[in-house]
Amino acid sequence: MESSGPAQAVPIAPQAAPQQFDVSFWGVRGSVPVPGVQTSRVGGNTSCVEILCDGTRLVIDAGTGLRALGEALKLRAVQPMSLLMTHMHWDHVQGLPFFRNAYMPGQIIDVYAEPRGGVPFREIVRRQMSQPTFPVGPDEFRAELTYRDIASGDRFTIGPAEISTACLNHPGGSTGYRIEHAGFSMAHISDWEHPGLRDAAHPDAMDAAIVRFAAGVDLLVIDSQFTEHEYHNVPRRGWGHATWEASLRHGIEAGAKRIALFHHEPTHDDDVLEQIEADAKARFAGAFLAREGLVIAL
Repeated sequence: MESSGPAQAVPIAPQAAPQQFDVSFWGVRGSVPVPGVQTSRVGGNTSCVEILCDGTRLVIDAGTGLRALGEALKLRAVQPMSLLMTHMHWDHVQGLPFFRNAYMPGQIIDVYAEPRGGVPFREIVRRQMSQPTFPVGPDEFRAELTYRDIASGDRFTIGPAEISTACLNHPGGSTGYRIEHAGFSMAHISDWEHPGLRDAAHPDAMDAAIVRFAAGVDLLVIDSQFTEHEYHNVPRRGWGHATWEASLRHGIEAGAKRIALFHHEPTHDDDVLEQIEADAKARFAGAFLAREGLVIAL
């Protein structure tokens, strides 16, 4: 039997590294933290959402969930992170003074926030962490914090992530974020009141700007604080928050693949929220409650 010589090695093409776009919920509650047995399944910490894009860490809002994120990070190597603020109301800033990474030398934190009432976020932090309501000031931070002013409508990049912003209807204003990476996208629309809810003649009217902003996203995280019964009968008009029914309609109209109901009303216990989730799923299979500890891989 004739041989044609030694076999030739066939080069193997390197495999592309898997691309990461993970969304983790550390705080999902609105207005005030509500720890306790009746909120343990969904969670009682206020707003904080972490996004990892191939190792680039983005964190939306600094509610009390930020403290829990800092505790989880303490065993990991210090890595740069970017904090994207929607606005400065208490439930979105309460966690910053207790965020252990802010006190760690070598930690780099870029903070993106739109000035509210002409006051930049740096000044808001200074006022928040001052006597007589707090014992230490932000001068105690040992991390390298850089404060970056933004405006609604801005577009910018952080590492591999492309960020778009939108103006949301909320007392004092709020910023929506759309994050795109590796062909995937998510939108974060919190502290938003659908203006159409106030129009009794057109209760199902859409907020066209929000529908466009969230068009086609893989994940929509959206303010769903009230039920429509609460909104119209308590009443809670002008409080700056949406109903889960209106938020679901907007997500469906936008073509979102999954819709996370977020910024839960503090008086809603786990049983109430899980009934809302069941009702939402009956209308759209991709709807679910944002829960503390939940991680979504896009």
